[in-house]
Amino acid sequence: MRPAEKYAQNIRSLRLSRGIKARWMADQLGISSSAYSNLETGRRKIDLNRAIQIAAVLGISLQDIVKEKTGTEAGN
Repeated sequence: MRPAEKYAQNIRSLRLSRGIKARWMADQLGISSSAYSNLETGRRKIDLNRAIQIAAVLGISLQDIVKEKTGTEAGN
């Protein structure tokens, strides 16, 4: 898995674990729902500034986005 896909997967997982809708995230970031969807699916790369914004909206650290998941965290 490419890093962009891993980060996207982490963001989606963190968003869902907080019960936040993708549309709300897009609104908070000032982008369209489709642009946000592209970030979460890895079709669009997430630059550092956008990753910082996403972390702030989710109330997490940037480290949470880029960290590797262990077997238990990944659901294995």
